[in-house]
Amino acid sequence: MINGKPVAIDVAFDGADEIDEDLNLIKGGGACLFQEKLVAISAKRFIAVADYRKQSARLCSTWKTIPLEVLPIAAPMVFLGKLASALLIIACGSLMRHSLRCFFREM
Repeated sequence: MINGKPVAIDVAFDGADEIDEDLNLIKGGGACLFQEKLVAISAKRFIAVADYRKQSARLCSTWKTIPLEVLPIAAPMVFLGKLASALLIIACGSLMRHSLRCFFREM
């Protein structure tokens, strides 16, 4: 946005923090995931850039933890969702959840 007005972005480039052999990648290790995501979804095309130093046989080898951003307005929904997920895990064992375009699973 510029002066409060949406701006069309043709191509957005951003660096990947870690990338595996199947080209799965981690973004947002530097804790700017939300802002980076806003730019990425605003672009017609998104290109992640990484060199050989970001290669990893398995994700989360370099990044042991990944920052999680929760906007204050979304906090109640996020925490209720976490509680519901925890209860499902207790009741059913392991849980894989697909929500919009995010896929959560054990890495």
